[in-house]
Amino acid sequence: MGWFNNTLTMNRASNSLALVSAAAVLEESRTTLSAANQFVSQQKQRGNNLSAQAFSVQGASSTIGRSLQQAINDLGDFERDSREVGEDLDDRLQTLGLVVEQFSMPRAQRALNMSGREMASGMLENSGEVV
Repeated sequence: MGWFNNTLTMNRASNSLALVSAAAVLEESRTTLSAANQFVSQQKQRGNNLSAQAFSVQGASSTIGRSLQQAINDLGDFERDSREVGEDLDDRLQTLGLVVEQFSMPRAQRALNMSGREMASGMLENSGEVV
């Protein structure tokens, strides 16, 4: 029935809800990633300050200073990994936007040769892979 028009049916409503759910998962992942990045940035700054204090008090052979520097390096690794996850989230959100655009068209007009159910389940899978 949805080949030539977009009459609201139970299936279409269910598929719309699935697409909204996928968007919510991706946005929640983005929010969580942003909060983690902010926390890591604060801890990295705190570690730099403590490391400088340890080296000034105990000198270059400071065990605490070296441990803090290693922790700061680990936080830097997290920041790098986080950027990759952020780029992946951006790609997934962009894909979701394109799928939603196609979903809004009658099936006969879609460039994607997919049913609404296939689009919705694919986007739910896609959003679940980030987390």
